[in-house]
Amino acid sequence: MLVSNVSNIVHGHVLDCRLKPLLKACRDIEPRLYFRWNPKKLWGRGAWELRIRPFKKTEIYQFDYEGVPIYKLEYKENDLECHIKDFEYLNYNILEWLRAHDTQRVHKYAEYIDYEGDRWVDLQEKKHKEDRNYMIKQDKKYMKHFQEEFLSGRIDMAKLFSSVTKA
Repeated sequence: MLVSNVSNIVHGHVLDCRLKPLLKACRDIEPRLYFRWNPKKLWGRGAWELRIRPFKKTEIYQFDYEGVPIYKLEYKENDLECHIKDFEYLNYNILEWLRAHDTQRVHKYAEYIDYEGDRWVDLQEKKHKEDRNYMIKQDKKYMKHFQEEFLSGRIDMAKLFSSVTKA
């Protein structure tokens, strides 16, 4: 008998590493991370979702007491804020991906972006200056060669200027 949705019965894949050590290593990077198996992803084969617990509590309506609404503060997840990425298999490459996309390791991310932008501008200015110096060096080389040719008599200035004025 063939089961249509195997991912509802079996969690994970044969190629997965162990969940607990991977989760511990992920939590060393960010303590609020966790994995959740979603059997509906990848056309019913299932995928591991890397998620993060909410930052702050949200108000959840409970009931009205004498015309005043009563709310309860709870951590409420929504996919927009809490879902990070889907992984087909659990492996330790997830740690490398997390480290590469970690914005919390830089204390002030906006300042970091400004710094990177300024560094890129400085790099472009340095490259432009090197290109300009190279062109000046080449021009000096050609002018020195032209001067040597003129002093040796191989270039006739009258012929050179007459050809320029005719054009």
